[in-house]
This record gives sequence, C-alpha cells and structure tokens, in this order.
Amino acid sequence: MALSDPSTVVDDRDWWLGIDDLTGPSVAPAEVPPPAAPVAAPVAPMPGQLSVCVSSPPFGSHAPCAAVAPASASAAGISGAPANFTQVLHTASASVAASPLVDASASVEVTAAALARGESRSRAAEADAHLSVRAALGTGGCGLRTSVVAAYEELGVHRLYPWQHACLLGTEGVLDGRNLVYSTPTSGGKSLVADVLLCRALQRRQKGLLVLPYVSMVEEVTERLTRLLRSLPTTGRRAGRPGAAGKLRVEASHGARSRNGFDGDVDLLVCTIERASAVVHRMLEMPEGLRELGIVVVDEVHMLADPSRGHAIENLLTLLRAERHKLAMHAARHPASSAPARALTHGSGSGTKGGGGGPQIVVMSATLGNPEVLASWLGAALYVSEERPVPLTHSIKGEWASTVALACEAVRDGAEVLIFCATKAKTAQCADALARAFEVALPEAALVTPARLAARCTLLERLHAASPTARTLELYTRTVPHGVALHHAGLGLNEKSAIEEAFRKRTLRVLCATTTLAAGVNLPARRVILPSPYDQAGVLLQPISYRQMAGRAGRAGLCELGEVFVVAGPRDRDKAVRRCEHNG
Repeated sequence: MALSDPSTVVDDRDWWLGIDDLTGPSVAPAEVPPPAAPVAAPVAPMPGQLSVCVSSPPFGSHAPCAAVAPASASAAGISGAPANFTQVLHTASASVAASPLVDASASVEVTAAALARGESRSRAAEADAHLSVRAALGTGGCGLRTSVVAAYEELGVHRLYPWQHACLLGTEGVLDGRNLVYSTPTSGGKSLVADVLLCRALQRRQKGLLVLPYVSMVEEVTERLTRLLRSLPTTGRRAGRPGAAGKLRVEASHGARSRNGFDGDVDLLVCTIERASAVVHRMLEMPEGLRELGIVVVDEVHMLADPSRGHAIENLLTLLRAERHKLAMHAARHPASSAPARALTHGSGSGTKGGGGGPQIVVMSATLGNPEVLASWLGAALYVSEERPVPLTHSIKGEWASTVALACEAVRDGAEVLIFCATKAKTAQCADALARAFEVALPEAALVTPARLAARCTLLERLHAASPTARTLELYTRTVPHGVALHHAGLGLNEKSAIEEAFRKRTLRVLCATTTLAAGVNLPARRVILPSPYDQAGVLLQPISYRQMAGRAGRAGLCELGEVFVVAGPRDRDKAVRRCEHNG
C-alpha cells in the first residue's frame, strides 16, 4: 500500500504517517485531497486546552486549529481565561494609545501605580524566600548538608515548587520516617522529594534503595544522584579510609549489572523492580535483616496494574510492609532496647506519626489511580498535587495531518520532538520516513552547524562501536545525519545511552520511540506526537499510557511549553478527543 495514495487506505489506523511522509514538500498542492470540512478559523489554544485540527494544509504549512474544550485547569497548573482575553487586552491598549490627553495627575497616578507594583513584587519575593533551596533544604528546613544544597544549586535548582515544600515540611512525620505516598503531574518535580528523603537517610549512615521500572531510568538516575551526593561520606566499611575511598557510593543494578545486594562498599543502590525484590529477599535471609536499610523509594508505582510486572512491585511492598510491622511490634514490646535503633533510623521521630521502625517506604507516580487506597494499606501519609510547572496543550490532528509535517514544523522552530510508535518496526519506519523528508524539506546549511554535524559523525561512530544489527546500523547511517534516531527495548544498552545523550545535547532533534521512553527518562522534548490513538494490539490507549507519553512534553527546566498531538482519522477522532479532554 502506497502511503502517498489515500485512495488505497482501508483502515484509518493503518495510515499512521500521513500523505507527505515519504514525498515531503515535493507533493504539489493539487495532489493533496481537499479537506472534507471547512477549515476553522485559527484560534490558539490556551495552555492546558484541547484543540482539534479539522484538516491540515500541505507539508510545511501551519495547521489551523479550533479550540474545542478546556482541559482541567488544575491539571495543567494554570487558571482559565476567557476566549477573548487577548482581544480585550488589545482593545484596552489601543484605547490608551489613542488618547491625546495626558496630564500631570495621570503621571502621578502612573508613578504611584509603578511604586505599588514594585512593593508588591518585593513582598512576593519575601513571601517566596522560604522556597529557596538554602532555606527549604538546609539546616533550617530539611536538614541537608551545605555541600548537598550547593550541589543542587550547581545542577540549576535554586527554588522549590510550593507543593514540594508542603510535601516535605508540611506533611506530618515525613521527615521522621513516616511512609509517604505522593502523586504529581509529569514534569512536576516529584524526584526532588524522594532525593531529599534518600539524602536524609544517608546522612544518618543508613543505606538506601531506589526502585525504577526501566534500565534507562536506572542509569540516568544513578548518574544524577552520584553528582548530587558525591560530597557525603560513606555509610559502610570504607568510612575510615582516606581520600575518595571514604566517599558515598551510588551504584546501578539491573540485568547487565549483576549486583544482588548491598555490601560495605555500596551506600545507595538504584535498581530495577525485579532486582530490588532479589535484594530485599537476600537481606531478609541475613541475621540483621533490613536494619541497616533506612529508606526504600519506588518510582512509577502505577505499574502495580501492569499484568507482567505488577506482581513484583506488590511482592516488594508486601515484604517491606511486613518487616516494618514486625519491627514496630518489637519496639512496642521492648521500648528501651529499641529506642537507640529508632533514633538512628528515624531521627527524632517515633510512634505512629513517625517511622515506627524499619525502612521508610516512599512511593510516587504521576499517574497513580486511587492513591488513598495504597496510602491506607501502607499506613502512609498521602500528598497529591495537580501543579504542573510547564503548561501543556493537547491537540487532535485530522486524517490529512502528517506526522512528518508536525515534526518538521517543530524542528524548523528549533524544538525537539518525541514520536511514540506502537511497535519497534514502526519506529524504524517512522525514522526512515522522517530522514527522507528532512533531506528535502529542511535546508541543512540553515539548521545544522559544523559542530552539530561533527557531533552526529561522532554519534555514528559510537553506535557502530555498540555493535547493532546490520539492519539497524544501515538505518542509523540514513537517519542520524539528519538528526533522527529510534529508541526501543530491542536496542543495546550502549546504543540507548548514546542516543539519549545525543538527544539531550540536541545533536539529535527527533526520536521515534516505543513506550520505553514514556516513563521517566528526562529528555528535552517540547513536542510529543502520537501517530495513532491505538497501542500495538490495536486497542485504544489506556489513560495511564496516554498520560505517561503526553507527560514527556515540556519537561521542567528544559522547556517552557509542552505540546501533545494525536493523529486520528474521522472514525477515531471522538475517542481521541475524549482521551485528551481528560488528559487520559
């Protein structure tokens, strides 16, 4: 079936790239089928608003969209505004500009207003002073060492979001070892809360366990925490050694790295779900059990609902819950002998509002359903935030929309793009189509500097050294020079690591990926494109899956705006609209 011939399309879901995917701008306007309905007048959606494009112009043009329904304002982290708000501002500005009379009293009023605004900004700055990392995370707040606070500042974190401050310092018992379940939208900064609690446990000379679902996440987080916590002393047998040997050690553990537990040389273990279960089982077989383990953090806990891996998370949480209960019962029967252990593990807190014994259990997710049920089962504090620092818009593209056209438009504007494909085969098909279209549509001389071109050559060398299959290497040779690559679970660890690093450095501009990138890897994509509202089984995307993929757009600290586009034919548009209206 020729993608460029719409008359051959039998099922809208099969036509997932669009008519311009392989031909690019060489398709004459006369060859493009006319839209089935009139094009709506362009109305830019407010952030957090859903827009539907009833048709799309030829490749390379801007597609007019009609805003049809606002998404939840709280979910987008903004407040609503009337549709004609911009026109009202323009009208008011024009009236002021047209006024020929400006007297002294008006000048005095303007000056007074300016002073009032300055005082208001000053008061706002004073009110936000408690949110600075030094005030919130230092000795007067969460009690982190000065060196760790400085490391946050080096990483570009200078201020907490209000919800992070409230969760850490306003939720009773959390800093004293009480279990915690919390949920915040993707890109809401949820990792910082867990990092702070991990750091507090390590400062008390306790070990920490961080559980993540994917190897790519394990590697990324291990690198970040190594930079953040490098100044802390070790918790183990290296404590008395001079120099770097006495520094805290963060290590990754997954299929390619076979460490199955802690020893005297590891302080913080970052591992996959299955490896975490093995680590805890092994510790429970030892005489000391989990006594040296101060905290266990489980990210993406919504995967409890995953049919293939959910049982591993449930088993892990069940073991931890039972161990805490056992230690709490022991502490209740022998309060004198348990007091020193409680003080070491949980600072000054004790009792039901604090830790109660055993490792603190912290679980988090951006898409957790019924978090109050999980919190009740774990005996945990619950904190839910709807604050999203980066505004996110959701749009539906009609049948004539091209995935390639959307990607080309974003790249031409200087943005990066993530395209989530249903299968590994479609990631390759999409990447190949993009590279061919970019070769014609995007002038390399205008978009690619000599430094970026050299970086792409270096990336190709790294990918070649990673020993991919001959077919994949051939695809890289065609796509990487145009800033396009693919990412899925079938790639080797070195391949994925090289591709992710290149995307962060903007050597690559577009990634065609399966859902391996939908849960947690922090990549700077302004635009996310879903070429179909269906998954690999031909089933409409589940709400959690949609929110995870949509949440990759507009990452905090990396982008100022996030855009999500779903390509859906006429028969699927209503379903896609319902999914996007509720952000899943």
